[in-house]
Amino acid sequence: MTSLIQKLSFVFVSWSLFGLMGCTSPSLQREETPLANKESSKGTKNLIRVINSDDASLPRAFAISLTSIEHSLRIQIKKLRTEHLEEAFSIRVALDTADSNDLPAVASDIAIEKDTLILEPIFPLSYDVRYKITWAPTKNSPLYKLGRPEVLQIFQPNPKTEPSTFVTQVFPSSNKLPENQLKFYIHFSAPMRQGSSYTHIKLIDGKGMEVKRPFLTLGEELWDFENQRFTLFFDPGRIKRELVPREELGPALINGKSYKLVIESSWKDADGLPLTSKFEKSFRVIPPDFTCPDIELWKLSIPKVGTRDPFKVTFREPLDHALISRLLWVENQKFEQVQGKVEITDSETQWQFIPQEKWQVGRYEIVARSIIEDLAGNSLDRPFEVDIFTQVKKEIEIFEERRSFIISPLE
Repeated sequence: MTSLIQKLSFVFVSWSLFGLMGCTSPSLQREETPLANKESSKGTKNLIRVINSDDASLPRAFAISLTSIEHSLRIQIKKLRTEHLEEAFSIRVALDTADSNDLPAVASDIAIEKDTLILEPIFPLSYDVRYKITWAPTKNSPLYKLGRPEVLQIFQPNPKTEPSTFVTQVFPSSNKLPENQLKFYIHFSAPMRQGSSYTHIKLIDGKGMEVKRPFLTLGEELWDFENQRFTLFFDPGRIKRELVPREELGPALINGKSYKLVIESSWKDADGLPLTSKFEKSFRVIPPDFTCPDIELWKLSIPKVGTRDPFKVTFREPLDHALISRLLWVENQKFEQVQGKVEITDSETQWQFIPQEKWQVGRYEIVARSIIEDLAGNSLDRPFEVDIFTQVKKEIEIFEERRSFIISPLE
């Protein structure tokens, strides 16, 4: 049963991640500026170099030059697999009470660009944390020819002293949520620090008691690339019927009862400072939703030709804010995406599109990716409450659903 729950967790997280993680990390500026407080182990030649971004107080990446070795060996190194590079070049948090090499490496991208080996942490480094950047190739590795093992330590005190970051919004914005609510999106005014997010979130029932283990705790937290939106899933074992956690603990949310999602001010931002205040979202639970959204049932409000009036789509229920922000668009009769601005209103029940140019006479289509979901995780393609005995597929098929509308000439 445990493995089944893990498979189900993979499926519902996978469905949603297609819409959540649609960005790439920013490119580095190749400005190599020494950090004033960096420390290198004795006897080394400072093989590891710091690459700074716009904010020179914290490094954005680390580099090792390949130009000091012969061309044939350089080619050999460039053919090494990523895992071989990661074994030699890593970032870890340096602890005084334990060997930091025993800690997991900081998640990073590693690649060879031209004649430089680049190690870039996926998320920015934090103030008030000592990092150990280790170059430790084995003697039988071609990487050893670049230079012997070296350790570079980085530490930068926090330049800020007053909290300034706060929760700007939690989606869904509605105060009525289905019993099988799937997730929350928590938005912040500035980048946040990763690593202990779940410890700062509580679900409180109407009697003021904390609900036990309502959320899915993932080892790799779900953030956007700006570290300003955190995705919080309910435990699928508490949502799906006939699973052990639901049988033992019951559903996390119960129809007809009231709850509060509480975000503690102790949650730290990227600068290591707490939030300015606690945030609470109160809501009441309504019956569970097992029905898929249907594009044919959406109400379309057609704008007039020659205007930039919004094209409005009204849904029969609230839909997932992050998904309809990115996976719903308008195409013209040439199947070209119409450029414009999207606004989501009325507790995520209305999607409005304002074009850059005036509407022209012709046929248009509203296009929706099949993984768009309602609040309970039911997508255009399938309900979330799938048969638990059906084989789970790791590859999710994504397609587009379309619905036409006409901009008519003025009479």
